[in-house]
Amino acid sequence: MSPWDIPWAWWRQLAPGARVVLPLRWRGQARSVAFTYRDGRLISDSIELCGFVYLVGEDEGEQSAPITHDETILLHWDRDQPFDLDALHGVLDRPCQRMVRGNHRGRRALRRGVAAADRHRPTGVPPQRPRRHQARGLRPDLARSRTPLVEGSSLAYLTSRRREDGGTTRWELGATGHGPAATELARHRCDEIRAWSVHRDERKATLVAYPADTPDSELPGLVIDKTHSRFVLTYETE
Repeated sequence: MSPWDIPWAWWRQLAPGARVVLPLRWRGQARSVAFTYRDGRLISDSIELCGFVYLVGEDEGEQSAPITHDETILLHWDRDQPFDLDALHGVLDRPCQRMVRGNHRGRRALRRGVAAADRHRPTGVPPQRPRRHQARGLRPDLARSRTPLVEGSSLAYLTSRRREDGGTTRWELGATGHGPAATELARHRCDEIRAWSVHRDERKATLVAYPADTPDSELPGLVIDKTHSRFVLTYETE
């Protein structure tokens, strides 16, 4: 089962050097994380994309709500991601800005690129009815990637485009933005894709889990708050 948090009962059972492997969920995506317990923290040495059935009965921290008038497209977010849902209502009907950055071989490289760009304020807009979704000009595959950025009344999401190059299939990653900050957000997404492309075989993600009562002064990096835990996610070039 895939948990959204590390329950306090699990924290209490940890001994120094304990090994824990969990299919944790954050920012709309499950990842298999292998931790070692040291100095009151769980420190990862392996993070891989995965998918599991959700853990039943836990304190759920994932939220969702429609952002279209016909309620066919939902926005998903974690509880620690505050934003104005009313300001985003109808955002996909506003003028858009499209950008393309980077060529990657095969579907595996595409998925790695999507995961690498999923770092800051990603949320999800999976379609409820694919035909209506396509009629809006959105690709169902990008919607399932759960990687849009939200800023005020604007939203940007990753896009992919297939190209045939001398018998080889390549996938171009890009971004599309809607709303007043469409260009800025789409460019930000493309900058992340470009940064990943340069170091895609060298970049390593590390997740450190702290107990929920850990003060901000002891958390060096991007903090993802849960009920019983506080996660810090960092990316480094090896």
